Amino acid sequence: MNHKDDWQSHDLWLAKVTALNERCRSADGVEAPGLARALFAIVCDAPEPLSIYLGTTCNRERFEILLQHGALECAILQMYGANVGYMLSRGANGQAAVTLSLPGLVDEEVCFSSVLSIAMIGCLCQAFIKGVRSPGKSPLTATRNILN
Repeated sequence: MNHKDDWQSHDLWLAKVTALNERCRSADGVEAPGLARALFAIVCDAPEPLSIYLGTTCNRERFEILLQHGALECAILQMYGANVGYMLSRGANGQAAVTLSLPGLVDEEVCFSSVLSIAMIGCLCQAFIKGVRSPGKSPLTATRNILN
């Protein structure tokens, strides 16, 4: 995206995050690699203040190598960024649970799915949505001031 610093681009980015989050709600395991690629594009296209805040880096070659070797969850973790706290778990019934903690957000984001990688993708999307749309509750909302 050439206009990472204008607010319309920021709104477009958030719309992409929201659409991906909706896709995760009904996705199955077969769709997971495609959803991970969509998340990679979204994270790499994030407004610069958000990228800095999360501590993300976009290394497409490394991401694709991880996917080719069946390390989907590792590829997704690469997109979480150095400043994102997380916990991944799987219950005895096979249900995956992902908990994310973003700096500055009071509440953690928790997501469930029958597929761990989809829970990981959806949870990051939900954290983005919650953080950017919650004025005064997150440093993510500071990007609105920076981008205006």
